[in-house]
Formats: sequence, structure tokens, C-alpha cells
Amino acid sequence: MSFRSLLNKRCDIEQVSNSQDDYGTPVETWTKRHDQLACRVVPLTGTEQAIFDRDSVRSTHKIFTQYKSGIITADRVLFDSDYYQIHLVRNPG
Repeated sequence: MSFRSLLNKRCDIEQVSNSQDDYGTPVETWTKRHDQLACRVVPLTGTEQAIFDRDSVRSTHKIFTQYKSGIITADRVLFDSDYYQIHLVRNPG
């Protein structure tokens, strides 16, 4: 079975841009970086914990996608009306 055949869902990758409104208040705007990307969302059965630069991160899901350049930890995933913050981007291939 190929990796691509395991990607049985679709998700969007969104990027944030920061601006200010007319009163100088910071405003975050999210736009799509990648639309309808093939993915697989796997809920974690326990609490997996990873340590990055002394910060502790608790993840609830792992999301696998086909390779797309430019995805960073400041981005987020939109899947079935739920948003997931990206904590780690890794290309194992």
C-alpha cells in the first residue's frame, strides 16, 4: 500500500498575516496556503509529548499530508471545521 493511498481526507493549510485596523489594533487574517490537500488525520490515543526548545507541547492529533514546500509551524490546519495548530513539520522522505 502506498503512502498516498493512506491520505483519505482533505484539509486546508492556512497562513497568518498581521495587520492593523484603523485604530492601530493588531488584526490576524488567515488565508489559504494550500487548498484541499490530501491528508490523513490520526487522533492520538494518549498524550504524546514533545520537547522543543524547553517548551512542552501536548498534541491531540497527527496529520499526514503529501509534501508541499513552505508549510511552517506558524500555519494551521483546517479539517472538518476544526483548526489545528502546527507544532512540528517533518519530511521523513
